[in-house]
Amino acid sequence: MRLNRAIAVLATSSAVVLWGGAGSTAFANADHGAGTVHDGANEHQAVDTFADTVPCNEDLGFYAITTTYNEQFHATENKNGFWVTSTQTGTFTAYASELATDVDGNPVENDDGDFVPAIDPATGEPVLRGGGDLETFSGKFVVWFGASINPNESVETFAFNIHGVGDQGTTFDGHENAHVVTDGPGDPEDPTTPLKLAFDKLRCT
Repeated sequence: MRLNRAIAVLATSSAVVLWGGAGSTAFANADHGAGTVHDGANEHQAVDTFADTVPCNEDLGFYAITTTYNEQFHATENKNGFWVTSTQTGTFTAYASELATDVDGNPVENDDGDFVPAIDPATGEPVLRGGGDLETFSGKFVVWFGASINPNESVETFAFNIHGVGDQGTTFDGHENAHVVTDGPGDPEDPTTPLKLAFDKLRCT
């Protein structure tokens, strides 16, 4: 399932940017009171479209998913490390879709690593599977991401909640919780970083 990660891409990419330290772009114009740097941003009614499986219903195949969300982002950095949190709340619609493929037949990914739905050049709309007769979904989601980085260890926590309703009667609720703690300093997004603890649990109802 990629929908959770696709929705949270801004939060995770923001944390990676901060690995540059106090001189990073994210903090270039922030407040430097008392040796502490603060930065924050809000995004309203942002729209993103990508291809993914529907959470808790991967057997239904890929869908063209459009999310509309609001996001709050905040980061703090000082000589001891940095802390970042991000919250997204929004809605989604999902239509059974073909995947865009390259000349070798491999699925095409965008710059964020998400699959791309096939687009009909005549209409500019996604190419629907099943002639548009397959179940479509809509619903709401909430994503929270937090990270704490210091000279001793790095910690990242991710929580994802989603509720969806299909037009043919299918409903689902999904909750995912992921947590990573490094064994010493390091970037938890780097696969070579030693880990003390790591888990990613999904519960569907």
